[in-house]
Amino acid sequence: MSKLRRPWGSMLVLVVIPSVAFAAACGPPDAAGFRAGQGGSGGSVGSGGGGSSGAVTDGAVVTADGLAPFDGGACVDIADIEPQAGPANGSFSGSGLNGIVCAGGAFAYLQSTPAADGGAPQIALNIDNVVTGTPADRIRFQDPADALAGELHVYIGLGTASSGSYADTQTCGSVVLSADLPVPSTVDCTTDAAVSSDSDCPPGCQATRSYSGPACAPTEPVITYAATASSDCVGDSTTPGGSWTLNLTSVMPYPQDGGGDDSSYYQVHGNLAASLSGLGADAGTANVSLSLSF
Repeated sequence: MSKLRRPWGSMLVLVVIPSVAFAAACGPPDAAGFRAGQGGSGGSVGSGGGGSSGAVTDGAVVTADGLAPFDGGACVDIADIEPQAGPANGSFSGSGLNGIVCAGGAFAYLQSTPAADGGAPQIALNIDNVVTGTPADRIRFQDPADALAGELHVYIGLGTASSGSYADTQTCGSVVLSADLPVPSTVDCTTDAAVSSDSDCPPGCQATRSYSGPACAPTEPVITYAATASSDCVGDSTTPGGSWTLNLTSVMPYPQDGGGDDSSYYQVHGNLAASLSGLGADAGTANVSLSLSF
């Protein structure tokens, strides 16, 4: 487990929108077949194998969990996570971003890091997507259908390592969900101009440095939605936007192994509901509801 990290970086101004009802509390993760927006669970899909029993509906192949194929795979349970952490899963829905976080596609833990000045420790809930397996094993999308991969990063600072309910107005940090999209076929990064910065590149391209010198390469499009508190938990103010409700039903200390990490870790169960605002010049007031159980 890594040391306490700085939460997700700079944010644009976000529109405050109300929180959504959160999912059921502590317990085993929902089956991998949970379908976003239906509030229920289906049968488990491809335990560990990633295969799909595909069915044909109106001429289109769909997987057993009701989602369109994504990278040729299906949601699978992922067991290869840090021992201090527990699996997290859930769903998200909204304007332009709909899908599920697979069972074990993300992991959650609580970390308490001593303050350098001997003061109160920094206590924070961390939820991140796993990095093993294929992108479709972690986060699957109904919309956008051409998503290449997704990322989930949650960092919420708490006053104590204890169970209870916590709102964004009582905590610090951020909740961030994003989807990586393919580069449009219309993007052409060929240029005869000297390249020293991104501004020297054609639209949709960025400056890069190759063995032969500076050049332009495609910029991978990313759709990002986020909620932020008034502080990033490490001393910087942020513009509040979106909202979240965190409900911790169980917080259990994890035995340390005497290694070089001075942090204390806790295994946690609970749920998180967040209302995320779209970032970017063309996001407008779009929002996405995110619900996670862990």
